Amino acid sequence: MSVSSAVPDYIVVGAGSSGCVLAAELTTDPTRTVLLIEGGGSDRSFLVDMPRGLAKLLEPGSRYVQDYDVRRGGNRGTERWMKGRVIGGSSSVNGMIYARGFPADYDRWAALGCSGWGWSDMVRHFKAIEDHELGETDERGVNGPLRVSGHPTDAAGGALCEAVIEAAAQAGTPRVADTNAAPDGGIAYQARTIWRGKR
Repeated sequence: MSVSSAVPDYIVVGAGSSGCVLAAELTTDPTRTVLLIEGGGSDRSFLVDMPRGLAKLLEPGSRYVQDYDVRRGGNRGTERWMKGRVIGGSSSVNGMIYARGFPADYDRWAALGCSGWGWSDMVRHFKAIEDHELGETDERGVNGPLRVSGHPTDAAGGALCEAVIEAAAQAGTPRVADTNAAPDGGIAYQARTIWRGKR
């Protein structure tokens, strides 16, 4: 659609994670027109696709990020923060860790008055977006648009990871298959938004 030839039904500013999802959902109705505006460029780069491209994407001066100083308050000085400035926003430059939070956190929000944010409400939304390689359970989804995989246990550093997991188990933190499906916590290899070696 050309901006000059038609007035869109919706304008979405920012093609980050939520902006892209919102625009995609709005366009499921073919009668709607959506203008999606993004200040950054295309995400069509091997650096975005390749998980180890992360280091290059986050270099100072990278065209894929907007960096700025944030004041922490008091006498604590400033920190340098970076946000994705590319189609996909920060989801195109992040560490690809998939962590949903604990059910108790969502239930606490609901108890504080945020109706619709309890775990029983939210888990169905998580399941709807997931395509988890560990398969479907009451806590995990399949066939959604977001591919979720586990960290390969035979990767470099595997012996060190196993030692840390074993030490945590000896200290009383149970080993679990999926930290996102462990309501009481636990330790495991981190779920990731990497599929077949790509972001």
